[in-house]
Amino acid sequence: MKSTSTTRLLLYILALFVAGGATGAMIAAKITKDRMFRTPSGLELASKMRDKLACRLQLTPEQLEKVDPIIRDAAAQMQALHRDWMKRIGQITKERNARMAPVLTPEQQIKLEEMENERQEFIRKKCRPKSNGGKDGDDRVNDVRAPGFEGKK
Repeated sequence: MKSTSTTRLLLYILALFVAGGATGAMIAAKITKDRMFRTPSGLELASKMRDKLACRLQLTPEQLEKVDPIIRDAAAQMQALHRDWMKRIGQITKERNARMAPVLTPEQQIKLEEMENERQEFIRKKCRPKSNGGKDGDDRVNDVRAPGFEGKK
């Protein structure tokens, strides 16, 4: 009888361990996915650059004071480039959809519009930087849907 109780206890502990591991893996995957698709804000980008350069180059406080404006400027330029890049991708997608529309059936056009809405929602949720209340400028990616797809359901 004692052997059965010990075996059950060990099985319960093992089940709890497996459940905890699975839960941890799911949480880690979600966090990693969120971070992978999120664009850092200008301040986050500058901070990461500064920390890496300071550590790897062993910069002195005096050097950091002099390179901080350079780092902030580079981060701002990189963020502006990213915004331009995202807008250009949106424009290319808009042009593609407009060129495809005449070839598609009405049902396919509706499906393409749904796909475009999903893409826009993905960009809104995952690819926009976590800004500090919009103080870094306009983080928004333009809503660039193909002509003829607005409000068509």
